[in-house]
Amino acid sequence: MYVVSLILCCFGQEAKADPTERDVAKARKAFESTSAKLKADLLETLDSAVEKKTKSGDLGGVEQLKNERAALADEGIAPTSPLLARQVAQYERGMKTARTALENSLNRGIKSYVRASETEKAKALQEELDRLRAGSGTQIALKALVPTNGLQLILSQNGMILKIAEGADRGSARTPQQFAPPFAIVARVATDGTNIRTYYGAGCMILNWEVNRSELRVQDPATGQVSGVRDKGSVTPNAIHEIVWEIHLDKMRFLVDGVERYQQTGNYSQLKSEVSIGPAHGSTLVLQSLSIRPLPQGKKSAK
Repeated sequence: MYVVSLILCCFGQEAKADPTERDVAKARKAFESTSAKLKADLLETLDSAVEKKTKSGDLGGVEQLKNERAALADEGIAPTSPLLARQVAQYERGMKTARTALENSLNRGIKSYVRASETEKAKALQEELDRLRAGSGTQIALKALVPTNGLQLILSQNGMILKIAEGADRGSARTPQQFAPPFAIVARVATDGTNIRTYYGAGCMILNWEVNRSELRVQDPATGQVSGVRDKGSVTPNAIHEIVWEIHLDKMRFLVDGVERYQQTGNYSQLKSEVSIGPAHGSTLVLQSLSIRPLPQGKKSAK
């Protein structure tokens, strides 16, 4: 009995003597609680939106919202419907705050274990941190972007400045890795005047086109076919805008500041390419952030 008591006592002391594990466990619990609450609130909002669309007789709207609800419930992927832009933004802000708190705790734990020469514990926390980051999409490190056509990349307090090389009419900063649909390109970016150009595959989306700023220029990423959309291409210069280019398996959508500017159907299931963004014809961009967000797998979008 004395031996058993001694062993239990030692285990208890070891647990108490590991404040790192205690702090990480507390952070995990806080993250799980917060993320569950945020998800439940957004699912409730989606249910209300489905009910409204049902009452209005909008079959396409009902199916799209149901698909997005399933994606959130099953895969944790946030809805992309413009109808829920405000609620999704609130959800993503809450998730980012909760995730950052857990990431910070894991980072502190890794450093603590490394300093204590407890390498295996540090590796376990590093693997957990990698899984957490992978689950939230891919945040592109701005320093890792690869300039093309002599584009100058200048790091500033406001983000990465993208400036065209002397004598060039355009240039872009591309990701070092390739991406395959379904996913969304999410960029927070400003132009000093014209031409915010986002590229994927054979495609390009142009805001503030130098020939006609009000026209959205669309180049299909699968076929390269070019078209223009009246009164959908203008953004305010010298202001950060959130650009979201969704590329699903069977359609693509383009949104600016939560408002849909364009949508079309197509076959994008075979694409795999880098993502690029850049200025043209004298413009200079400030890129605040660039990320790749996963979209629902295997669900046909409502047309």
